[in-house]
Amino acid sequence: MRLLSFLLISTALFADVAVPPRMLEPATAEEAWNVIRLAATNVDRLIQEKRPFEVTPQISLLSPALRTLARQTVKPGTEALVERQSTQAFQLVNLIAQNSLSENIDALPPAFEKLRTALDDIASGFDPAVVKAEIHHCLTHSECLGKPGDNCPQCQQPLLLRRIPYSFVHARSEKPTIRLSISPQSPAEAGKELTLSAKLETLDGQPVLENQLWLMHTQSVQFLITGPRLEDFHHLTAKPAATPGSYTATFTPTLSGAYRVRAGLTPASTGLPEYPAVDLQVAGNVTGVAQSSPPGMSSQIDGFRFKLSVAGDKGLLLRSGQLQMLQLTVTDAAGQPVTRVEPFLQAFAHLHAFYEGSETLLQLHPTGGDILRDDIHGGPTLSFKIHSPQPGPLRLHALLRIDGKLLQVPFTLQVRP
Repeated sequence: MRLLSFLLISTALFADVAVPPRMLEPATAEEAWNVIRLAATNVDRLIQEKRPFEVTPQISLLSPALRTLARQTVKPGTEALVERQSTQAFQLVNLIAQNSLSENIDALPPAFEKLRTALDDIASGFDPAVVKAEIHHCLTHSECLGKPGDNCPQCQQPLLLRRIPYSFVHARSEKPTIRLSISPQSPAEAGKELTLSAKLETLDGQPVLENQLWLMHTQSVQFLITGPRLEDFHHLTAKPAATPGSYTATFTPTLSGAYRVRAGLTPASTGLPEYPAVDLQVAGNVTGVAQSSPPGMSSQIDGFRFKLSVAGDKGLLLRSGQLQMLQLTVTDAAGQPVTRVEPFLQAFAHLHAFYEGSETLLQLHPTGGDILRDDIHGGPTLSFKIHSPQPGPLRLHALLRIDGKLLQVPFTLQVRP
């Protein structure tokens, strides 16, 4: 019964996570070991970063993989050891999940080390090539698997290494693999439309193609552009150009001064988001509002009221290093709840959060998964999981569509230690 309750909890947690079905139901020993290896590596990183609650979605991937292994024939003489340690592994997966949900960070490392030992013993019953197998799949058709160099039988795109992001809330790449360069097609000036020609390439100079990137909310490459003091924000979908690795986007800067152009993307080779950035100087004499009066936890735009709150914290405080729930509530001018928030890029809202004076940024989407039907509406309250990696001022820009109009709503929060 305890194992059953854990599996039900895991299923609920995965409701808003896009995990390929073949990872949830591996069909071969190679697939199962691949899932175990990737998920275990992610658990290790989350424990090191002291993010216990996020361990559960990762550790739950081991249960179906272990069930697949239990159906395999193992090496002669290892049957008893594999069976005994498989039982132990299932128990440890359950224990780790319970400690994760109760955020018992001290209990996680020793339990995880015992699990590693059990997995090593189970691995002794399999060919090392099976245990270390890499799985290649199609980014669009994840059910299509093959070997390096194979193409997807459905779309003919090259199969790429299968990866699992270590966090479904905030994952960061410690070793960037992609760099960005831009060439404005005209001088940048406040109030005038500007087209950017951007080039994405690997650190060794190879062009970065769309089919090498994960599709996130219908976008493989997006531009996140911020102006002076993070006041002016633009979210743009990058359009591929004729030259491989080249992309274009058009926007109108409203202020003069230093802008930061970031390309938001997730390389399939790592499964970790990256935000390569360059600076852009915008001419003109439009300097924006005084920094002494930034938006706070609430804003009013086009007759609608938007309020942010931190669930479970009466002081409305965000804490660094903790997984919390941020809530965005929408009402009209009379204070009545608004329930007609429309999907935009497969989500009811997109929150882009920038730390002042830092390259760290957060991209948040409401819990519940991608919205794949245009006739479904949301509101009045949207909930977001947030992990603030560091303390300091946080400027947020929310994008929502109501009554066919895309609204951009600013907020400012203070993340406490």
